[in-house]
Amino acid sequence: MKRIILASAILAGLASAASAQSFEPTLSAPEQQEVRILVGNVDLSNLSAEQVSSIQNALYGGGNKAAEIRAALN
Repeated sequence: MKRIILASAILAGLASAASAQSFEPTLSAPEQQEVRILVGNVDLSNLSAEQVSSIQNALYGGGNKAAEIRAALN
C-alpha cells in the first residue's frame, strides 16, 4: 500500500512539473476585451510572452494605456 501511495505521489509530481514547463502566458478574456475597447479590433492570437507582459503592464499601470498597448503590439 505504501508503494502505491509513493508511486502516485511521484507521478503527480512529475505531471505537475511537466505542465509547469509548458506554461504560455496569455491574456484573460476580460483583458482581451479591455484591449479591444482601448485599441480597437486587433489580433491578439500568437502573442509572445513579452507582448503579453507589456500589455498587462499597460492595463494595470498608469499612463496612456492605448499608446502603450499599440507599442507592445508593433
